[in-house]
Amino acid sequence: MLVLTRKKDEAIIVNVHGVEIKILVVHLGHNNVRLGIQAPTDVVIDRAEVADAKKRCEPVNTNPRPPAAAALPAQTVGPG
Repeated sequence: MLVLTRKKDEAIIVNVHGVEIKILVVHLGHNNVRLGIQAPTDVVIDRAEVADAKKRCEPVNTNPRPPAAAALPAQTVGPG
């Protein structure tokens, strides 16, 4: 395993058989890192737990919000 250190707004480029994938550190939180990934649309990118579930053919809830909250319409705040 290759381990690299990156700061916010720094990237890693992965080139597989001429296909370039760019991984950018977008946000650093207290206990997490938010990554942005640029890749061709035919490249499948999944979180590890999603890929594992696909291997087992199990459905995975990819919506992080609870079902009741997901059904609520989005609210906008206007001038006031």
